[in-house]
Amino acid sequence: MSSRVAQICDVESLLDRLPDFANKNLRNFIADVFDQALVSAYATQINGAWAFGCSQPAGHSLLDWSLQAAEQAWRHPALRAWEREVAATAALIAPCGLAGFLRDRPDRNPVSSLSRDARKEIAARRLVILEAALRCLRSRDADIGRTLGAVLDVTNDEELDRQQVARITAAIGCMAVL
Repeated sequence: MSSRVAQICDVESLLDRLPDFANKNLRNFIADVFDQALVSAYATQINGAWAFGCSQPAGHSLLDWSLQAAEQAWRHPALRAWEREVAATAALIAPCGLAGFLRDRPDRNPVSSLSRDARKEIAARRLVILEAALRCLRSRDADIGRTLGAVLDVTNDEELDRQQVARITAAIGCMAVL
């Protein structure tokens, strides 16, 4: 997987590495979220195994972790095909707030130094990054947009199938809380 990251230097090369989504709106959403600055921020090296269930050794980038989590979600046996696509997208996108936070604070180790205030800042950054792209996704596919927003914990819709959201969130594990 690390050779994969070495080849990812822009949004198009990232999109080329993703599975072929049946729902093209999710692929467009990913393209809407990732700009060159976010791709660069995802290149941040992570020192330590911070993501439970991820098997990347220390010293890999946030993108390594995210792509591995997306692949695991894509293969999750308890999900329907479209739910796998939402889970893979969420796993890739979930650390977007963390990416900028770590880029701006290269001395921080996410394993040991994320205080309550840091976690609030990461959540706020994620909301800012995702707000416009989620709005566009909801205008193209309301159900997928609402479900993805709930999985990423940036929207709250009472009419969603909470069991479905829980299944998708469980498939991406701790990535959802980043």
